[in-house]
Amino acid sequence: TLPPERRQPFHIRTTIGNFAALFRHKRVLSYMLASGFSFAGMFSFLSAGPFVYIEINHVAPENFGYYFALNIVFLFVMTIFNSRFVRRIGALNMFRSGLWIQFIMAAWMVISALLGLGFWSLVVGVAAFVGCVSMVSSNAMAVILDEFPHMAGTAS
Repeated sequence: TLPPERRQPFHIRTTIGNFAALFRHKRVLSYMLASGFSFAGMFSFLSAGPFVYIEINHVAPENFGYYFALNIVFLFVMTIFNSRFVRRIGALNMFRSGLWIQFIMAAWMVISALLGLGFWSLVVGVAAFVGCVSMVSSNAMAVILDEFPHMAGTAS
């Protein structure tokens, strides 16, 4: 939140202008798209995960929750990892690291499926991908806010 002396009064024209300025900025747009695709990967798992695990990989429905919990554990661990290292490494580098991990895990899942490496290679790939969602999204937001501190409300 901006200090009171730096806050802008609400005007629809100003708000639309601020959004337009953000969307014209290619780097900001790339952060927003990367964060969006990161979330899309997670929501793809949330919607298709039960089918892939239970129907294709024959996980007992009563055991699906245990495999799903691994994603939450990875998300928790990567969130803590991010909070510990972001001050030393910087938000942009943490953002990039999270994206690289997600890219590598996506490639890993494709390769493991093509080579038939088994169920656990899928579980680890999904959990690591999902674990990096918070790392990507929070650091994307931080980098955008660094570039547009005068539009904190719009940029967030």
